Amino acid sequence: MTPHPISAATSGGTPSGIGTAAERTASGLSLGALVAVNCFGEVVDPDSGRVVAGPRGEKPGAFEDTLAVLRTRPPLSPFATGPNSTIGVVATDAVLTKEDAFDLGASGPTARASGVDWDLRRDLPYSGYDQFRFDVPVRHEGDVYARYLVRVAEIRESVKIVHQAMDGMPEGPVMAEKKGVILPQREKMKTEMEALIYHFKIVTEGFRVPVGEVYQAVESPRGEMGYYVVSDGTSHPYRVKVRSPSFANLQALPKIAEGRMIADLVACIGSIDIVLGEIDR
Repeated sequence: MTPHPISAATSGGTPSGIGTAAERTASGLSLGALVAVNCFGEVVDPDSGRVVAGPRGEKPGAFEDTLAVLRTRPPLSPFATGPNSTIGVVATDAVLTKEDAFDLGASGPTARASGVDWDLRRDLPYSGYDQFRFDVPVRHEGDVYARYLVRVAEIRESVKIVHQAMDGMPEGPVMAEKKGVILPQREKMKTEMEALIYHFKIVTEGFRVPVGEVYQAVESPRGEMGYYVVSDGTSHPYRVKVRSPSFANLQALPKIAEGRMIADLVACIGSIDIVLGEIDR
């Protein structure tokens, strides 16, 4: 296995890139095009912590302000991935092979870092993904650092998709006007009796779904998130099965960690990037 050009050195006991915005920029960790959205729907500059735009509907033009912030952020700069990076990475030989990724049902960055060239957005497109141009990052080392590099590359691809979506976003309503299926707009619910009735019926009774079964999956940040639903013709499903990526990807941990030190488990688990809420059964 060819080693990665990384350095695990630290300066003064603290990894470089941890600290002020200037320090992060100097070490190649500037967040660049990234912005954060807090629980109030406000867009926050991650470097300064300053709120730069409010949620849509807060005031006229707020959504346009948000788009303007996204457009003016500079391109994403390197995320400590060069040969001079100072980053604490362990277990570059904690490898998940392509064959093991297939056998264990791994998906998402965990699988793509092992050479599995598969992304539902590209290979089984949905929700208009076939209209966007983006690359699917794939590496073949299959180790902790490869999984990190794939995720960093996917951040850059996500920024490209966001910009394309903003450029092609049409004007008009974002929800269908389908009475009895789609909840009516809140303002209509407050002022129109018919809308209030539909709202009450959908919330309390739901709507009837034809008899049948369906499986639909999306490419979540951690891999294939799928739902298998069986309908018996009533307003409540006969069966629902959730295929969560973290639950499947975690099966790879014993193979990845085999022969490693207990302390290496932190990096191994972090490289799978599990969400415990998906795993709890």
